[in-house]
Amino acid sequence: MCGCFRRWKRAESNCTDEECAPLLQSEIFLSFFLDDGVSRLRSARACCMIDFFKRTIIPFLLFALSLLVLFLLFDRFDPVDLSKLEKSSRVVKAADGHWLYAQTSDDEKWRFPVDLSKIDPDYLHMLLAFEDQRFYGHFGMDPLAMARAVSQMLLNGRVVSGGSTITMQLARLLEPKPRTVWGKMTEIVRAFQLEWHYSKEEILSAYLTLTPYGGNVEGVVAASMHYFGKLPAALSAAESALLVSLPQSPERNRPDRSNANAEKARSRVLALARERGIISDRLYRQALSQPIDRKTHR
Repeated sequence: MCGCFRRWKRAESNCTDEECAPLLQSEIFLSFFLDDGVSRLRSARACCMIDFFKRTIIPFLLFALSLLVLFLLFDRFDPVDLSKLEKSSRVVKAADGHWLYAQTSDDEKWRFPVDLSKIDPDYLHMLLAFEDQRFYGHFGMDPLAMARAVSQMLLNGRVVSGGSTITMQLARLLEPKPRTVWGKMTEIVRAFQLEWHYSKEEILSAYLTLTPYGGNVEGVVAASMHYFGKLPAALSAAESALLVSLPQSPERNRPDRSNANAEKARSRVLALARERGIISDRLYRQALSQPIDRKTHR
């Protein structure tokens, strides 16, 4: 019980804490029926609220303010390095916009900048449903996804889901770290920095530029050209699902290496897309029946 109540009872009866203890439950209750008691009880409650504010709220606010200052200092002296995004492949286009020729980037990657307005909307819906369904609602880290990942790991004795948001994955792509607790903490801080400086659209565009799709293919544009021979502006449900599933395990699920693995991974995404209402039952069955081509395009 709040110290204000104990001080009030000692003042009334000149007793110690031990002597007042039996009186507190009965006399405080009875004081509700006395005008003078009600007034004093309200004063005691106000005193308790002030004590709670001093002991809990103020320390919490000071702690939060300290974290914010540390974050701002860290962000000021160690900003996120986005130079990797500048290393894109060179493209020669015809007058009508068709691609004539492309060349790998300076670091030998097939990587092209992403304009979200030129990406198939169903692909983006599948991606967010599969990778980060609360992408537009969190601040870089999704506490619910992180709690789910930790609980699943404790229950199953192994990592079932990573709990990483798209922003956290982008932070890892920009600055790879060992998969340790310290590496995860660094990833979270970098994700906060990205959310602090860039819009959700800019973060998603950067993520879709750097996501690995097997070999030296990075980003959804390069992957769509490599596996389907076309830009990702108009993808089928089957193609969208395959592109969403590949980054989970790029080498293992590559359709040019393992048709079975690619089909299994694609099916998981299609099932989720149907469950979330992104595609209809008819489109789901049609996509499942679509064969996966092992041929790649250069």
